[in-house]
Amino acid sequence: MSAENVMDCVSAVVPCARVCWPLGQAPDLPYAVFLADDDRTFMADDAMFATCTSWRVELYERYPDEALETALKRAIFERFGPYEAVDAWIDTEGCYELALYFTECEVYE
Repeated sequence: MSAENVMDCVSAVVPCARVCWPLGQAPDLPYAVFLADDDRTFMADDAMFATCTSWRVELYERYPDEALETALKRAIFERFGPYEAVDAWIDTEGCYELALYFTECEVYE
């Protein structure tokens, strides 16, 4: 479980960065950013049992591109399982955002 797993998955579909692109270095749209929304550990018998990280991938496009969105959704589903999707138009940026939320868990033995 790591940011590298998310980076590998998303960057196979669209250019991406963790949290944000360096100032002045963002590529032309479309591109994505991702970040960990939440990180939780679970204990059992006085030992760490599992760690679960909730991730958010934000895809930014000039206009919705169904083929690109489907490719990204498929990549995330195949690698991490179910996701939730929310979309929005961002007036101040003049672009469309598709946010995908999913959780990755690692169980320790």
